[in-house]
Amino acid sequence: MIGRSAFGVQVWADSDRAGCSTMVLGESNLDERIGHLDGVGISHDDLQDATSSRVLPMRDPDGNQIVFTGALPGGQLTTPNQPGCPLVAG
Repeated sequence: MIGRSAFGVQVWADSDRAGCSTMVLGESNLDERIGHLDGVGISHDDLQDATSSRVLPMRDPDGNQIVFTGALPGGQLTTPNQPGCPLVAG
């Protein structure tokens, strides 16, 4: 539960799309996430600054893309269509 909203992830098998999916996850501390991934030997791309956030892309062993997203340093993560509206990241 995030605030008053339920949050979940649904996963199912679809062999026609295997290795072609993307999951984006909000992260409150990308530097800690990088440290954890590095500590357990999981490779990832470089951290990138985007317009309103930072993103950390990586791929799982099947080729699916996983993107962690978080606030720019000293900034607040916002939704692109609602400037100033905080996006809950966890």
